[in-house]
Amino acid sequence: MNVLVLAGGSSSEREISLKSGNAVAAALANKGYRTAFAVISEQGIALDYYKALSDGNSISDQTPTHVQADNSLNTLGGHDVVFTMMHGNLGENGTWQGLLRLVGLPFISADVKGSAVAMDKVLTKRIARTLDIPTPMWWTGSSRNVAALGEIRQRVPADIRKLVAKPVDQGSSVGVAIFENDDAGWAEAARICTGIDNLMVEQFVSGRELTCGWIGLREDPVGLPVVEIRPREGFYDYRAKYTKGASEYLCPAPIDEVIAETVRTAAGSIYRELELEPFARIDFILDEAGQHWFLEANTLPGFTELSLLPMAAAAVGVDYAELLEILMLCAVERHEREGGGR
Repeated sequence: MNVLVLAGGSSSEREISLKSGNAVAAALANKGYRTAFAVISEQGIALDYYKALSDGNSISDQTPTHVQADNSLNTLGGHDVVFTMMHGNLGENGTWQGLLRLVGLPFISADVKGSAVAMDKVLTKRIARTLDIPTPMWWTGSSRNVAALGEIRQRVPADIRKLVAKPVDQGSSVGVAIFENDDAGWAEAARICTGIDNLMVEQFVSGRELTCGWIGLREDPVGLPVVEIRPREGFYDYRAKYTKGASEYLCPAPIDEVIAETVRTAAGSIYRELELEPFARIDFILDEAGQHWFLEANTLPGFTELSLLPMAAAAVGVDYAELLEILMLCAVERHEREGGGR
């Protein structure tokens, strides 16, 4: 099977995307798949193309072929399946998924609709409410940028003491501000969120950070063990996620089995309703009363061997390479089920 791994792009998560893509490409090459690796430029869809990794050579051993944007779609062809490891906006919001649909290639990520919906935190929270899954209160303004904070403040109840301001459509906790509901807090939120053009404010819920991965096609998906995330300082922001030793991960999470199953069931409901096959990771907060609160759905979470979804799969006996193979088979089956994407 000829596999293409896509990584890079223009988002703030580019470096993480490259780490995930490198890990996936190396694992598939070691399993004997003929694996190519394409690094998407920061300016558009031009790419650097690395080929034939299955003979034991690595990306660092090669000089890539640079492919201009007007020929990049031709380069995508000739592969049997595409691993999309492009974290962040264009990689997760349905844009690249739509492009791969047009080219007619099976790809490993949520499809166009699921990707677009899950990238919008406000929309996913609304859907969670229709499923009777608790989610913290939230507010948006008419302008959606930092100028909206003054408008939002007028609508936030005075008895809510702590809030979170964050982008509606970015991942990795980029641009997140946790602040007190007072003058100094709102000023700090405005400082941190300057430059964000799609902003929301959410009620802060104190508690334990949990995440639950699901894999498989819509007919019979499988919920993985719940993972607890314990940042050593502050909250689970970009630094805590990607700095070695900054967070502790417990899998399975040391929580009551009934609560764990409730969280897994809620994650599964989100997974099915948003049509996130063949994999996704759903994030929650567990408050002191044992109530779970849905935060967001991640259609392309980090995917090195040490990332949370592979960690949860390993806890039930599915190693990293096997997980990649399962996801490839799911992508091909979905492609065939839907008429080859054409």
